[in-house]
Amino acid sequence: MDVKLYTIPHCKIMYTNDIIYIDINCSNNKLNFSISNPGPAVTPEIVKNFFKKGYTTKNMDVNSHGYGLFNLKNALDEYNGTITLDNEILEHKQYIKFTIVV
Repeated sequence: MDVKLYTIPHCKIMYTNDIIYIDINCSNNKLNFSISNPGPAVTPEIVKNFFKKGYTTKNMDVNSHGYGLFNLKNALDEYNGTITLDNEILEHKQYIKFTIVV
C-alpha cells in the first residue's frame, strides 16, 4: 500500500485566541512534520529537559504530567526518527517549534 502525503503550506489552526502553525511534507523518503505553538522562548537547558520522563512546564501535579514528549521521543528513537525544538518568531509573536522527522 502506498501512502502519499501532500504539503499543507502554512496551515493555521485556531485554538482559543492563538494560532498554531502546522507544516507536513515528505522529502528524501522521510516525513517532516512541524508544529509551532505560541510560547515563551526556551533555553538550551529547558530543551535538554523537555524530553525527560516526568518533566513538565505546567503548574500541576507532576505525577500526572510530563510523559507525552518522553513517550514520543522513545517511539521516534525506535524508528530512527528525530524530534527537535526551536524558538521562532511568527507574525511578531514568540513560538516554540517542534519538528519531527521519521
